[in-house]
Amino acid sequence: MPIFNFRDENALGKVASVGTTNVIVEVNNITHLKRLQVNHLAVLQSSRPGQHLIGLITQVTRKRGVEDLTNDGINDQNSELNLCRISLIGTMLDRDGANENVFRRTLESVPEIDANCFSLEGENLTGFMRTLSSVSADGNALTLGKYTLDENAVAYLNGNKFFQRHAFIGGSTGSGKSWTTAKIIEQMSRLSTANAIVFDLHGEYAPLTEPGIQHFKVAGPADVEAKRTISDNVLYLPYWLLSYEALVSMFVDRSDQNAPNQAMIMAREINHAKRKYLEDSGQQDLLKHFTVDSPVPFDLHFLMERLNSINVEMIPGARGEKQGDFFGKLARMISRLENKISDRRLGFIFSGGGDILDFDWLEKFVSSVLGSTDENGKAGMSQGKASRIDKGKFEDLINLAKIARYADFQLGIAIVQPAISKAKMSDDQLTVIGASAAYIDEISGVKLRVIINK
Repeated sequence: MPIFNFRDENALGKVASVGTTNVIVEVNNITHLKRLQVNHLAVLQSSRPGQHLIGLITQVTRKRGVEDLTNDGINDQNSELNLCRISLIGTMLDRDGANENVFRRTLESVPEIDANCFSLEGENLTGFMRTLSSVSADGNALTLGKYTLDENAVAYLNGNKFFQRHAFIGGSTGSGKSWTTAKIIEQMSRLSTANAIVFDLHGEYAPLTEPGIQHFKVAGPADVEAKRTISDNVLYLPYWLLSYEALVSMFVDRSDQNAPNQAMIMAREINHAKRKYLEDSGQQDLLKHFTVDSPVPFDLHFLMERLNSINVEMIPGARGEKQGDFFGKLARMISRLENKISDRRLGFIFSGGGDILDFDWLEKFVSSVLGSTDENGKAGMSQGKASRIDKGKFEDLINLAKIARYADFQLGIAIVQPAISKAKMSDDQLTVIGASAAYIDEISGVKLRVIINK
């Protein structure tokens, strides 16, 4: 049903002048004139049924007219001309095809002279803003607060659009950026399938204690000394998660003339350390597939022993022992590595203890940070409701991730959009999906699958 249902007796005034984009409204009631504020919204009757024009108040003027004189020249009364200038910004349609209450940023018509003008406030403003943000009147809409235009109008946020795209919350100091973000986080934690991670660099959101919210901190020196682990909501990012290129950039000085040899030795010995770990832990199925970049734990002390051994290695020569090929060439790299390991600021990388060398550590990390309430017993994506992993266990997903890059797969592409309803799908959405399906089929021969709600 239409969101606007104005009565003539509630009109601010009537249209006195019409331009291409601006309208002048004459306001006879001085009380109504005092209520008007620049940059507030107004609604004007359109010359077409089922339409309303939306405008922005740009100027409010109160003019005293020429004095009316009686026949004997005595002033009788003063006349006033109260005007309001409105800049038209769009058209509100009660219905557009199968869709109700559609706003277009174009002018479908212009108001007629003496057409009524109404202030957009209260429930009418709330309904209009719902239309702009595509938020239905039912369901779990996110609320931000009240509009400064009208404190009786609630500001809603379309979560489907907000979370699926890049968004920016900006404003001057004290304008409410942190409050708005906290409001969104609180409501997000109550959603059935929330899967968000917030990096709170300044600890602004520590007071949030909703049931669906967990607080983690990156391990500091005190956490390392107390041997706190992920079960204490303390996170480590162990060195063995880094790629080969990242490890080399951290430990090898590119300006060193021995840098190529150091990088080569680093790759070989890390690969050897990972292989030893897999053999010792009985992970025979991964021995055939892992690489130097695979997220496989390895003992850093074992690596250091190997590097030191190579750096001082003596080999048989014609006249006895002689220095090995890499004798003394790893000294600077070993020194850099020792400095990094002993740096307390990097404890969250190098000082996780035996806990981070557990083969199941990565599974614990993912389950704690991204798992559902049923999986980690605290909080997560599903808040105790149905998980998006419908078949199998969480461990199966981890195992698949480990071998995915080495196995042969049959390509299949599916679009999963639970927020879209088949009964309410628009023509624009059908057009985009149809064009995507045709393009994918043309370049790959794969049939696109679309999974949505009923």
